[in-house]
Amino acid sequence: MFSNAFKTMTAGILLIGFTAGQQVLSVSAQAFDMARESIVWIEGTSTVNSFVCSTDDVAGSGVLSIDRNQEAGSAAAPGPTSDPGTGRQADTTSSDVSVHVPATRLDCGLPAMNRDLRESLKVDMQPTIDFRLGRTELLAAPEKNGGLYLLRAHGWLSLAGTERQIDVILEGERTDTGTLRGWGSKDLRMSDFGIKPPSALFGLVRAHDEITVRFNFIAEPHGTAAK
Repeated sequence: MFSNAFKTMTAGILLIGFTAGQQVLSVSAQAFDMARESIVWIEGTSTVNSFVCSTDDVAGSGVLSIDRNQEAGSAAAPGPTSDPGTGRQADTTSSDVSVHVPATRLDCGLPAMNRDLRESLKVDMQPTIDFRLGRTELLAAPEKNGGLYLLRAHGWLSLAGTERQIDVILEGERTDTGTLRGWGSKDLRMSDFGIKPPSALFGLVRAHDEITVRFNFIAEPHGTAAK
């Protein structure tokens, strides 16, 4: 089960990105709880098959807020951190936001695969997979993206002792009842983090370098999520 800190922090990311499309100057993050249906998983392939490793044991903390510096009709030209449709700034700011995943809790469905993955992730040296959020950016409001918000999250991923800056694209929606849904994926190369892809049978079976990290979050207003 997700920790309460991660539930609130992740939902705050979604809420801030969604609110960026509204006619407001600034807002603060609102507390939400991640619903039990939320999940994060890793997909990959090997020389003989494909695999999926997942976990819901995630912790995190942080304070998020949005600062809208430009209103519609302002003289500022649209840029990479503004809404092209309105000219308003769409950046969000974050303060000490981080997410931590115990690498030993990733479950690939087979004990041997779990063991090989943990060895490749160097869990003895870095037992957690860490992500630090820098900011999120509104790319498209619902009226221009089939009813869905389109966001880009900028941050830093630390894996097996190596940290890299990454951007993650996600889509989301906010229902009439206030529930937030957000989903997306990020393609990575294990070698970019100094990870040697797992192998078995004296190297005859080897995982490919490319993996995809996927997530599907459902967040509800604090105190209303099912336990």
